Amino acid sequence: MIKIALIGPESSGKTTLAGMLKAHYDGFIVNEFAREYLNDKNSYEEEDLLEIAKGQANFEDEGINSDKNIVLFDTNFLVLKVWSDLKYNRCHKFIEEELSNRKYDLTLLLLPNIPWQYDPMRESPSIEDRMNIFNEYKKHLELLNHPYQVIRNIGYGRTQESIYHIDQLTASQNRL
Repeated sequence: MIKIALIGPESSGKTTLAGMLKAHYDGFIVNEFAREYLNDKNSYEEEDLLEIAKGQANFEDEGINSDKNIVLFDTNFLVLKVWSDLKYNRCHKFIEEELSNRKYDLTLLLLPNIPWQYDPMRESPSIEDRMNIFNEYKKHLELLNHPYQVIRNIGYGRTQESIYHIDQLTASQNRL
């Protein structure tokens, strides 16, 4: 099984890209639990992040137990850590432990180079905020020594660029 995480600032096309990659590879998508959890809420508090993290862990475990060869994670615990750090200046130990314990074969870090689209759950419409979040993800990926590729193209090129990196990964794994 190959595990691919998709991360990026709000409105960077993660969910759309995950759907395209799922169709291309006949993979399994691990959805973002936060969307489901926050769907009926008007606001959230710091303690909600722990509940979101627990739900995300369950979603991820379902994906890992799927019978698909490629599992696509439409978020991961790095997103929760950065979200918590930026919003509350700290992070719950559970989130940090999950971040440390869960491994992905590749993370696709999406550049926020597509227009921001309104969504009641989104909080960072400015390109400056989105780039700051992007840079935080990149910094953490490097500190954690997680394999990643920045996805820079837009539209269909974004999908093709992602497929290229995933195919490179699968080719190198097949050589081992």
